[in-house]
Amino acid sequence: MRETTAPSGVAATNGAGKAHADPSDRLGYVLDELSFPVHRWELIAAAQHYGADAASLQELHTLPDGRYWSLSEVINTVAERRGQRSPHR
Repeated sequence: MRETTAPSGVAATNGAGKAHADPSDRLGYVLDELSFPVHRWELIAAAQHYGADAASLQELHTLPDGRYWSLSEVINTVAERRGQRSPHR
């Protein structure tokens, strides 16, 4: 797993794959360069290619199969499945 440097205010995963950010920030950072719309499998593949931590991958695997039109939609769907509101709109 590669070492990552996140922009100011967003922590990435360390070399051991441990998350250091809010789950929404973590997913946002991992999927930031993805071109939407995408299918769920593309989200998972991009996260695996990035070297995402296990928690991020698990969250993406639990998303309903289908097409996602924006990063905000992905983050909001993950937050809803966690039972919490996301600040992303």
